Amino acid sequence: QAKGVKVNTEAFIKAYKESRNGASFFVRHPWVRSFLYSDGMQECAEAGCYWLLDALATGIQANIFKQRQRTFCIAQVVVKDQKCQITGEFFENDPTPYTKQMPYTNLPEGTWNFYLSYEDDKVICFLPSEY
Repeated sequence: QAKGVKVNTEAFIKAYKESRNGASFFVRHPWVRSFLYSDGMQECAEAGCYWLLDALATGIQANIFKQRQRTFCIAQVVVKDQKCQITGEFFENDPTPYTKQMPYTNLPEGTWNFYLSYEDDKVICFLPSEY
């Protein structure tokens, strides 16, 4: 992500925390065709952080799920001092989470969780409120 790009913090938090009853639709990522994301994730990205979808799509891909023989992952994004760490926890006795450090982020400080599900050779990313 480029420095200087601002996230509309209010819009991001509103989209993230909005009470939802599942996802209304899914969008296919333009670069990683096996990665789909929900309308709630799209709303968060539209607040100014499409880079987050790119980071998740390129980092936690279908082949990682296949290698680990897992179907579910919680991607936790911890933001502090304009830096973030993305950790993908696959559970089910998997001792090595996916981890990525990002030296700069425009997300608001805090801990943000995103769910990733693996089905039919696709990774589907959605908000906890869409689960």
